Amino acid sequence: MKTIVAVSIAFAIAGIASGESWVTNEQGKVVAPMTIEINGNIYTNRWGGLTRDEIAARKQAHSEAVYRSTGGKLPVPGSMSGKVRIVNATTLANEDIQQTFNSFLRLEKYDLAVIQGGAVSVETATKAAKATKAELVVFVVENETMPSFIVAPEDKWAIVNAKACGDASRTRKEVLRAFAYVAGAATSDYGTTVMSVTKPMELDMVSSPELPFDVLNRIQKYLKLINVTPEVQSTYKRACEEGWAPAPTNDVQRAIYERIKAE
Repeated sequence: MKTIVAVSIAFAIAGIASGESWVTNEQGKVVAPMTIEINGNIYTNRWGGLTRDEIAARKQAHSEAVYRSTGGKLPVPGSMSGKVRIVNATTLANEDIQQTFNSFLRLEKYDLAVIQGGAVSVETATKAAKATKAELVVFVVENETMPSFIVAPEDKWAIVNAKACGDASRTRKEVLRAFAYVAGAATSDYGTTVMSVTKPMELDMVSSPELPFDVLNRIQKYLKLINVTPEVQSTYKRACEEGWAPAPTNDVQRAIYERIKAE
């Protein structure tokens, strides 16, 4: 028997994001379904029976109410530390490599960036990595003799050879795989990009670069170990209570600032 349970906002939206789950009600309106089936379980959809416009209006009203209460979000000063750099010495666009990492919400608050740089070898990689002043570095090069990637976990760098990978798609996957390897997440119970491969063409079995949650868990633990931490968000109200809030920029923040100051 299938289980019916309540589902969070994010889970419900994920279930109807593709548009395939929208249904037409008796009034002829296209609405969100009352329930969503995920992995054999049936979840109650909190947006069930509402049209796209109605869902958008409710989300907007909720967002405005939260803002009036909190004054919006702010980065906590000093919460982000350390950095990860992908040093690109190939014709592959930096933006294409960066997008591979931007697709992971759990990595977006880290100082992780793709930069242009010169080619390196095994002999010069350690010195080049230190020159970036980053805690972890992945070099992307084009080399006629080097294997598809080399990892030096103790020195916190890896080299991906785009020439050996064969094409841009494999290179992006290999960059992500090399990053995971050097960050202490060489395997996963769920395969995907960190699966064991015997030759680069086997990466074609992965439709897109992916890092499953067990790999992301290990990466985040490792990054903390080497003092790479993400930006932490707080609210303007909390900043006022803790004494580090910047000057208010609008009437909502001003009211919060004055109220807490007077307490």
